[in-house]
Amino acid sequence: MTTLRIRASAIEHNLCAIRQRTSARIIAVVKEDGYGLGLGNARAACLPCGVDFFAVGTAQEALRLKEMGGEEVLLLTPELCPEALEVLIRRRVLFMVGSARQAEALRCAGGRAGMAPRVHLKVDTGLGRYGYRWDALADVPRDLAGLRLEGTYTHFATQTRDYVRVCRRQAARFARALDELRGMGIDTGLTHACASRAFCALGDLGYGAVRLGSALLGRCTGPLRAAFQNAAYLEAPVYQVRLHRRGDVVGYDARCRLARELGAAKRAVLPDALHQAARSNVGAYQLRGWKTALPKIPALWVRDAPDLWSGHPCGFRCLAAPCCWIAGQKHGSAA
Repeated sequence: MTTLRIRASAIEHNLCAIRQRTSARIIAVVKEDGYGLGLGNARAACLPCGVDFFAVGTAQEALRLKEMGGEEVLLLTPELCPEALEVLIRRRVLFMVGSARQAEALRCAGGRAGMAPRVHLKVDTGLGRYGYRWDALADVPRDLAGLRLEGTYTHFATQTRDYVRVCRRQAARFARALDELRGMGIDTGLTHACASRAFCALGDLGYGAVRLGSALLGRCTGPLRAAFQNAAYLEAPVYQVRLHRRGDVVGYDARCRLARELGAAKRAVLPDALHQAARSNVGAYQLRGWKTALPKIPALWVRDAPDLWSGHPCGFRCLAAPCCWIAGQKHGSAA
């Protein structure tokens, strides 16, 4: 059986590490059922650390959070059915608005609900996913009529090449967009741009809030990586431990022949659900501190582990992505 282990103390540690680096408001991104932790578990771990603002990806998650408590909830989904909009408006959920069509849908739903929808304006500074283009904001005042604007935000592209330079260029565009909106007489409210990766690289950039998901789980890159702790991992029993020698052939396709003597190295055969996830999702996993980079072989190679035996419960964490896979089903993804 493969089990997800959650370390609430690590989430608390990570939030403390984040708070030491910013006084901005923390918006905890708990979409995808709290990135696999469970929405209630993620909320419960954040509340003692003073986090009272959450972001989710579905109407169902927003309503579940509202049922749990009175914290602020930002829904990051651009399109919803009219019936769902009315319910969410009455529950005072915050919406992102990034197009005239979406603004009109919210305005109509607000009229039926008898109250103005609360929104954060989404500005597209280069990600190209959705939102008003940073250099084409002329229609925003008209579109915001009948809506209650409480914040303005953008999302940086997460490409790996020249990441910091690209983020700074998008931040400059966002600053220009904020100036233009304010020049139109619009109160931009709470501003936020940095998600986990940008925060780890650049801090909060002076904005009023940061949106953090994977950083809460300890999935950070760059110079801050050592300051965070891994908050969740998979645990599964080892089915079999075998010794291998030079010349042995392993793998489903029998194409991997060992080129050297492994001596006391061991090969821990894992449950199907776990090694299938490794084959299909990421290129590296870690077994109790020992790294493997052989995702297409249904086993992990372990060196210098004399205490490893069949049936031994071992913890695994993904090294290449912040998502967890359990029983072959995806329970989370990057923020």
